[in-house]
Amino acid sequence: MSTEGSDAGTQDFLQLLSYGIGHEFAQPLAAIRMTLATIDADDPELVEPEQIMSAAVALMQDRVSDLTTLVRLAMDQPLASGRASLTPCADAVMREPGSSGRCGRADVAVEGEPVVSGDPDALSLATRGLIRTALKLCGDPPVRMAADSADGFEGVSVRYFGPHPRKTFDISAAELIAKKHGGRLDIATVDGATTLRLLVPGA
Repeated sequence: MSTEGSDAGTQDFLQLLSYGIGHEFAQPLAAIRMTLATIDADDPELVEPEQIMSAAVALMQDRVSDLTTLVRLAMDQPLASGRASLTPCADAVMREPGSSGRCGRADVAVEGEPVVSGDPDALSLATRGLIRTALKLCGDPPVRMAADSADGFEGVSVRYFGPHPRKTFDISAAELIAKKHGGRLDIATVDGATTLRLLVPGA
């Protein structure tokens, strides 16, 4: 695929996508392996195979949807338009296997009603990535998610007590999605508290 004439973010998206294919499917597959590893061979009744397969299929479907969104943006297809409610992102991430991170439990407190204008699927992907990052690094729950705005921009902030995040897949995806919308991702750590702010132009 040629990226000649496309914006600078397209090549970043393609590189992110090549990494993301492995990253996105690694988590559900690892979760399945861990679940199978905990099966008590002496008491097979403890495990419901249908529940394991159902959870695995749901995780795979979510990952395929996210990767499809990244491909669409990488190919410079027009952004979808709408008003995206980001509140459901918190519940979606808390249901993911292994979401408890450092604090031992997945706990996200949502303040207000974060609603943002833009591509709903992309903004949801970005927000879930920020929440996932916060839960992994949070040392003192809960993670706090709230509606945010600044200088004509609107968005969502995710705040937690923990270290500044590294440049992971989730952070890179959120940053690039924000740029595609003409916005930005701000990250600041002050006195042990880290805030991730996803901001896009207001409606």
